[in-house]
Amino acid sequence: MRVLVNICLFLFGGFTVMIAQSKDLNFTEAWVWEYIDSTSIKQEMVLYREPKTGSWLFTSEAFGSTCEMCNWLLFMPNGNCYISYFDPALNGIEKIIVLSYETPIYKAIPSNWEPTGLSKYFGEESFGFSKFTGKSYCVDYIKTNEKSIFFITDVEFNVAPLYVFNTLELEAKLPIDFPLHLPESMLVLSESTELPDKEISYKFKYISPTEYFIQLKMK
Repeated sequence: MRVLVNICLFLFGGFTVMIAQSKDLNFTEAWVWEYIDSTSIKQEMVLYREPKTGSWLFTSEAFGSTCEMCNWLLFMPNGNCYISYFDPALNGIEKIIVLSYETPIYKAIPSNWEPTGLSKYFGEESFGFSKFTGKSYCVDYIKTNEKSIFFITDVEFNVAPLYVFNTLELEAKLPIDFPLHLPESMLVLSESTELPDKEISYKFKYISPTEYFIQLKMK
């Protein structure tokens, strides 16, 4: 589940992609989650998806200021991750590196996830996308006496980059720690967990049509 290369914030040693040509990529879907931050304030996280290629784009609308040098991270379904960043040593010139990432294959929901029989709709049909029907599961943590409630649904595409993002050795981090050990076609729509020192709460809000372009510079 780890990236194959350890990346430092100020040194991407040896993995810079030399620029020879570029390709414009357009992302047509904006995916929005709402979450409660560490100060108990509601915030939003936005990810971009292109259904034609199955790729996911993460910008500062997702990882915030956790990586000030990063412009965007592009996760392709073939296991390649392209990272656009600005090199302060070269007067802020953009560079792009490509890394390989791995996602474990899980065939089923973990055995300690107990279905509750409850379901709920997520999303907004007014944006032209159908709502998701989320099924509820309860996870008991015996050692800590804590409990989580998740709503999840099946989709016809790969959402594993959302789950492995925060496990990779990157400066950029998402404000939402999605659960691991789920099939790559199982989308987490919400979580509610009460911890002794904080509350984990997030939910999927909607998909909206968009046109978000990036320039992928290839060697």
